[in-house]
Amino acid sequence: MHIEHHEVFPVGPDRLAELFADEEFVRTTNERMRAQNVQIQIADEPSGAFTVSVQRGQSMEHVPEPLRRFAPHGIQLSQVERWEAPAKDGSRSGSVQVGLEGIPVSFDGKMTLRQAGANGSELGLFGDLVARIPLFGGAVERAARPAVTGALRAQRKAVEDWAGQQ
Repeated sequence: MHIEHHEVFPVGPDRLAELFADEEFVRTTNERMRAQNVQIQIADEPSGAFTVSVQRGQSMEHVPEPLRRFAPHGIQLSQVERWEAPAKDGSRSGSVQVGLEGIPVSFDGKMTLRQAGANGSELGLFGDLVARIPLFGGAVERAARPAVTGALRAQRKAVEDWAGQQ
């Protein structure tokens, strides 16, 4: 299932990249999604290319219904975001891969980050959500789609809250 989603953030691309590479911010965003046992690794600095790797668990009540039969005790998710260094205009490109431990469901996508208005930025996500589960793949993909777009909304809300405290 192809997914294309955009969110507008209240800070510029440079500041947003700094937040995406900040362990405390990443942890807060994951906690907003009710993640458990969050492990974060950040490689390099947001002034250039950087990578953010997150491992997290989700308890059963936060797992989409069609996935529950494959993960009766919750899921373990791994997510890797690789951001390129900023272009001259401050925009960035990146990639994101998400996988579920022991379940053949994955998301593989590209990301764009660019200036939006005088003080904001727009994050675009373009990718494919694939559930390789005979007979149930389509239902799992449809159920998991809101989790993918919801993760971006959780990031936006965390940035809005952070910006409101500054």
